[in-house]
Amino acid sequence: MSEDGTARIIDFGSVQVTGFKDMATGTGDKVPEGSLNYIAPEVLSGRGATNLSDLYSIGAIAYEMLTGVVPFDLEDTANLPTKPGDWKMRPLDDRRPDLPDAAAQAFRRVLAYDPKERPQVMTELLADIRRAEGQRAAHSNFVPLLQRGSVHFWRKWAVISTGVAIALAVKLAIELL
Repeated sequence: MSEDGTARIIDFGSVQVTGFKDMATGTGDKVPEGSLNYIAPEVLSGRGATNLSDLYSIGAIAYEMLTGVVPFDLEDTANLPTKPGDWKMRPLDDRRPDLPDAAAQAFRRVLAYDPKERPQVMTELLADIRRAEGQRAAHSNFVPLLQRGSVHFWRKWAVISTGVAIALAVKLAIELL
């Protein structure tokens, strides 16, 4: 986090160092460094990392940020999916039914098993996200918290909790005397 509040994600797993090529490609029995939940399928299968692998990782992070769970549960190295059909993303609408279909489509695309089916550049991913935002704005029933009458709720809660605190303080004072 920089001084101006800008967050930066640093992916040391994408660093290509000549002496560590086997780690970068996941060849042999070794699994690449890092949390498997964020590593693209091609890297896990030993085909090497590309910029599309990084887009996959960004998609996995964004999915978790929106839902609270990772899109694929891959921490068990003994049971890693080996075929494209084995990669079953957790449905987005199970955790976030409020998001539009375009959001689910964007995640299915960025988290696709085949890198050719993913957005080819970050601007494509951003366009997918903007499309989802537009769809949500057009069909949203979302009402901001302040417009839902929450101010009245919190005022009532504050009065009640203050009353309870005063009553407890009086009772404690009486018992101490």
